[in-house]
Amino acid sequence: MPGYALIERRELMKDAMKAGKDTIDTLLDHLTVYHHCGKQQNGQIEWHSKRKTEGWIVPIATGFHAISALGKAKN
Repeated sequence: MPGYALIERRELMKDAMKAGKDTIDTLLDHLTVYHHCGKQQNGQIEWHSKRKTEGWIVPIATGFHAISALGKAKN
């Protein structure tokens, strides 16, 4: 029976950032799908699609972070 599970892949980001890459560049690198074609011996063109890692990498925002200092509202 097929199913789906969300698996945290934080190690992909950590490994790339240890190598000196920027966070957004690392994320885009893993989300990009590269397409290329090759010519077969019979003359037909064959297309291939490849990503850096297998599976779907989906950025999901979890939690929250303040965008300003805590203040007090009037009324």
